[in-house]
Amino acid sequence: KIVPNSRDPQGPASRPQGVAPASMSLYEVLGVNKDASPEEIRKAYRKQALLNHPDKGGDKAVFIKVSEAYEVLGDESKRASYDRGGDTGREIFQGFDFGRASDMFNANFGESLMRQWQPGMTVSGTLVTGGKRISITINPDGSTDEREFAANSRAKYRSTTTTMPGGGTMHAVHIEGGLGTNLAALLVPDFLATLPLIGPATVSMVSWVPTVLIGYMMLRCFGFV
Repeated sequence: KIVPNSRDPQGPASRPQGVAPASMSLYEVLGVNKDASPEEIRKAYRKQALLNHPDKGGDKAVFIKVSEAYEVLGDESKRASYDRGGDTGREIFQGFDFGRASDMFNANFGESLMRQWQPGMTVSGTLVTGGKRISITINPDGSTDEREFAANSRAKYRSTTTTMPGGGTMHAVHIEGGLGTNLAALLVPDFLATLPLIGPATVSMVSWVPTVLIGYMMLRCFGFV
């Protein structure tokens, strides 16, 4: 399922489907030209990794090879060394197995996005972590669109919207680190959160709001309030 480019004129039809020949360069594995930008390399990795993921009917060996290629080409210093011919990749790939490839995939996609997408579907997701808000859309053909914005450095959550082939939609939100923690991250500005004494007290107070509300609702439910 590796998509050919102009440097691979024979294409996958001339070889067994799902097999990445050892003679292919890392650029050919991802289906990009040698002068591809970091953004083009990242998008190519996402598409090839998605289409070749074993859970989507892809080949495990090819999925690992695609991940290995991105391990090098997605890193500026490793890519420069590879382009100079000073690194064949053996040292870099030592110990590179399916578990490591899967960890890389989840870090770049978000597991929930991958699990929901199927050919013909459009899945959009937002990942908020490390002070960045990354919006990713997986198109019906497996290609992706990506936008990145600044975000609160303390918030950490994922949200996904799936558009079915028939037009229906599904929404899901996964919060990491607790509802209260993320609520405080969204409501309490960074400048206030970093103030001595006042900041931590405000963050703590806001983070307890969901717990207090849930406790109150349970007491009402059992007739204690």
